[in-house]
Amino acid sequence: MTLLYGGFMTLNSEIGVGSYSVLVYLTQRLLWPLTRLADMTDLYQRSMASIQRVLDLLNTPIEITVKQEFDSKLDDVQVCISSK
Repeated sequence: MTLLYGGFMTLNSEIGVGSYSVLVYLTQRLLWPLTRLADMTDLYQRSMASIQRVLDLLNTPIEITVKQEFDSKLDDVQVCISSK
């Protein structure tokens, strides 16, 4: 917006080229710290979401279910265990 409006004012000779250059420079000097702040805020929110997922995983109870069914009609079963 600064570039468009300042350029329009410069073309209409309402402000000088030097004033327009200073306006663009000051806008950039203000914009970069705000951009960095937004990036840091985004990284903070992402890290907090990741930490929450890890903590949820660590707090999940461990359930081991063993289902054993034996057929009592097995008569001729042989088990061979060899050690090599």
